[in-house]
Amino acid sequence: SLGRLEARVDTLPMRSDVPGNYASREEPSAAEPGLGRLWLGIKRTLLALVHVERRDEPVPQALSAADRELRKQQLVLEIELARVAALRAESQAFKNGLHMAVDILQRDFDGDSAEVEGAVMLLQQMQGLDLAPARPDISESLKLLRSLSIGGN
Repeated sequence: SLGRLEARVDTLPMRSDVPGNYASREEPSAAEPGLGRLWLGIKRTLLALVHVERRDEPVPQALSAADRELRKQQLVLEIELARVAALRAESQAFKNGLHMAVDILQRDFDGDSAEVEGAVMLLQQMQGLDLAPARPDISESLKLLRSLSIGGN
C-alpha cells in the first residue's frame, strides 16, 4: 500500500495557491458602448483595489512551483522511510514516518480531494499496525517431533 501511494504522489492535487473567493472578476461587457465600457472598467478596477474580508481560519501561504515539488519530494521521502522501518520492524520509526506524511498531506495538499482524503485515511489506519507481533509457541510440536524421532529408532 505504501508503494502504491508513493507512486501516486505526483498525481495528488495540491492545495490551491489562491482561495476561490479571490478569483478574477468578469471583464466588462462588450455590448456596452465605448465610453460606458470604459467607465465600467475603471469602476471595477477601483472597486477591486481594496477588498476587506474576515476569515476564521488563517489564509495558507501560496506555494511556488519549487515549493510544490519540494513538498511532493518530502512526502515521498517520509513514505519511503516508513516502508524501510516496516521492513526492519521498527515500530516507532514507522509511526513517525506515517505521522509526518499525514502532516504534509493535510498541510500542503488539497484536503477536499477524495484522493488526498483516502491517502490520509490509509496512513492513519496503518499507524495502528503492529510490526512485531508475538511469535507463536511451537515448542509442543517440536517436542512431539523429537518424541517421534526417538520412538522410531
